[in-house]
Amino acid sequence: MLEFTFSKAISYFKIVTFLLFSLFFVNCAGTLDQELEKLDEIYGYCDNPQRNIRGVEYDVCKAKERAMGPDGKADEKDPLNFTELVEKIRGGPNQTIVNASVNKHLWRSSLEVMTPYELKIADNQGGFIQTEWIYRKDEPNSRCIIKIQISSIELISTGVKASISCQEKINSNWLSDNVEYTAEQKQLTLKILELANQYSSEPS
Repeated sequence: MLEFTFSKAISYFKIVTFLLFSLFFVNCAGTLDQELEKLDEIYGYCDNPQRNIRGVEYDVCKAKERAMGPDGKADEKDPLNFTELVEKIRGGPNQTIVNASVNKHLWRSSLEVMTPYELKIADNQGGFIQTEWIYRKDEPNSRCIIKIQISSIELISTGVKASISCQEKINSNWLSDNVEYTAEQKQLTLKILELANQYSSEPS
């Protein structure tokens, strides 16, 4: 009877010890999260030294940060309404591009123009930006993707190119809509160049 009681006590002790350790780690994790949130308020999410966000990730983080509305949520945009996009975007805070192998002003302006959309790729070494698939609420069976390619270290008109491709959902399959968005692509490219020229004129 004594042996059974002792074994049972050992089991209870192990369970209590496990629970105490679990609570300790949960409290530590909660404290770390709280500290990160406090530092976010002081420095901003992207510039929080504890998050150590650098390089391309930092560029993308700052671009998304500028796209956030007053409520902390990104504004939803019509992916095909490029005229509104071009008219709305005007300048922006300075952004340092580190170790970029493409023109820094073209890169910065490209990120600015793409801020209303989620980015899948932002490669400042290859000068390539690609959005995630963009869906319209009123047309769930249509989706588009935007790609930006920067090919020059110098600020020249032929150093950047925008491309847009869209698909339609037909019988559960996504197929190209076979539409050429030449005007929209040109408009995006011109806006990128316009912003890049503005940034190049800013005091360093």
